[in-house]
Amino acid sequence: MKKKQKQKKKTKAKKKTKASVKGKKRTSNAIKELEKLLTKPKIQKRTFVTKEGIKVKTDLKSEVREDEELQELISPRRGIDLKIMRYLKELPSEQFTALLLVEPTNYSKINYEIVRILINHTEGKGLYITLNRSHQFLKETLKREKIDTTKLFFVDAISKGTGKQAPITENVKYVDSPRDLTELSVAIEEAYKKMAQKPKFLIFDSITTLLVYNDISSVERFTHLMISRLRGWKIKGILLMVKSEEHRGVVNSLSQFCDRILEIL
Repeated sequence: MKKKQKQKKKTKAKKKTKASVKGKKRTSNAIKELEKLLTKPKIQKRTFVTKEGIKVKTDLKSEVREDEELQELISPRRGIDLKIMRYLKELPSEQFTALLLVEPTNYSKINYEIVRILINHTEGKGLYITLNRSHQFLKETLKREKIDTTKLFFVDAISKGTGKQAPITENVKYVDSPRDLTELSVAIEEAYKKMAQKPKFLIFDSITTLLVYNDISSVERFTHLMISRLRGWKIKGILLMVKSEEHRGVVNSLSQFCDRILEIL
C-alpha cells in the first residue's frame, strides 16, 4: 500500500516537472517570436500564392509605398485638395478672381494647398502677396510641404515692420507696411513687370490683414483696383480672407468685384 502511494507521488512529480518544462519552452518560444518581430529587418520578402498556384515573392518596400499612397488618398489634405479642385473647375479656365473664405483653424493648411494646386495645374509661376508672414518664413514652410518656391515671386509687406534686417533676394520685393496701399499697389505692378516669365496666378494673403491696418472703404477701393489689374494681365487671382461675421458687409461689397465667393470649411 505504501509503495503504491509513493509511486503515485513520483508520477505526479514527473508530470509537474514535464508541464513546467513545457511551460518554460512555450514562454521561451514566445519570447523568441517577440524578439524576431521587434528585430525583423526593414526590408523583408513575403510569399503569396495566386489563384493559379504560382508563388510570388513581393518586396515589402512596394507594400509600404502602396500603404503610403493609400494614406495620402484618405488624408485630410486630400479632402481639402478635392474641395479646392472642385471649386476651381467651376471657374473660367483662363482668368478669374475668387474671394476665398477660410475658417481660422484651417487657414494655413488651405493656403499651402492652394499654392501647391495652382503651381501644379497652371504649370507656371505666380505672385504671392504676404501681409501676415515674412517671405522667408513662407519659403521655409512651403519647402517643408514640398512645394517648389522657385515658382513664386513674393511681395512682402510685413518683414520691414518687424525691425529685422530683410534678406535681399531676387524673387522678393518689400513694402514698408500694409498701411501704405499706394506703395503696395506699385510693388505688385513692379513685381509683375520684373518677372521674366509672366505669372499665371496671384495669391493675396490676406484681405483680413488689410482690414486690420486700413479702413473698409480704402480696402474696397484697393481690391477693386487690384482685380481690374488682374483682369488686364489675364491671370488667376485668389484673395484669401478669414471667415468672420464681423466682415460680412465687406464680403458682400467685394462680391460685386470678384467672379466668385468660395467658402472652404
